[in-house]
Amino acid sequence: MFLANLQKNVSVFNVGEVSEWSNVPLSKSGRPQGLEGSNPSLSARLPSLNRMTDVFSKAKRSEVMSLIRSTNTKPEIALRKLVSTALYPKGYRYRLHYEKLPGKPDIAFVSKRVAVFVDGSFWHGHRYKKGQTNLSRSYWLPKIKHNMERDKVINRALRKIGWRVVRVWEHDIRKNPKKALSAVMYALKGRL
Repeated sequence: MFLANLQKNVSVFNVGEVSEWSNVPLSKSGRPQGLEGSNPSLSARLPSLNRMTDVFSKAKRSEVMSLIRSTNTKPEIALRKLVSTALYPKGYRYRLHYEKLPGKPDIAFVSKRVAVFVDGSFWHGHRYKKGQTNLSRSYWLPKIKHNMERDKVINRALRKIGWRVVRVWEHDIRKNPKKALSAVMYALKGRL
């Protein structure tokens, strides 16, 4: 039953575009060789089943990925609204995407030397240590790990020049906005 479903699902993709499938020899029935009868380890024989098969062409994937914003994201705008309503009346002013600092912080309180970054849960590895088993490990995990390393380097560079760094997770802004705002306020009050 599983193999029949597998064969149906495989026929949906353009097999010629997916290099992993071109290396799997097929039997006369069109199924991958060696999968008839006993099958102790399907994933060992077809390692490509553990990876995400892209259903888009390379050009379409590029277009889809280009639509992912790096600035003015929904969580960032939500945090800005919180900061503006709570801190602007108290006299705090900030710059957006301050290019004079390493990492271009999403919000920079220049007079107080506080840099605030809004980190996406996926892109900055919030669940990296839990394994993220549904990801293509060979593709996504190195990218996420690189982002995490870059975040550490940026944090060190900012601290070295005397700035406080606040990193707020996007899910904290969504689920507990008061917690996100209090982290920013705490960093600012330490700079009075």
